[in-house]
Amino acid sequence: MGKHTPGPWKVVGTEIWGANVKIASGRGAYDEKDRQKNKANARLIAASPDLLEACKDIVEIWQSSDVCDWETSFDMIKEGIAKAEEG
Repeated sequence: MGKHTPGPWKVVGTEIWGANVKIASGRGAYDEKDRQKNKANARLIAASPDLLEACKDIVEIWQSSDVCDWETSFDMIKEGIAKAEEG
């Protein structure tokens, strides 16, 4: 399995860019509702590397410690969710 383009990814309109490479483009938006959905999809896709990294970090934290650093774990999760929802 190949590796994905490293993050961070960013949203430019309805396109997702990472490491100076266009990763995806939302097309076919015929009305405002479609455009808003494409932008929301773009934000979610662009947050994928951050969400993946947060999940990996949380698994490592939980596996490497008898006492989990819940605050750090939740902060990582909340940051990934915020990026997915707000950009």
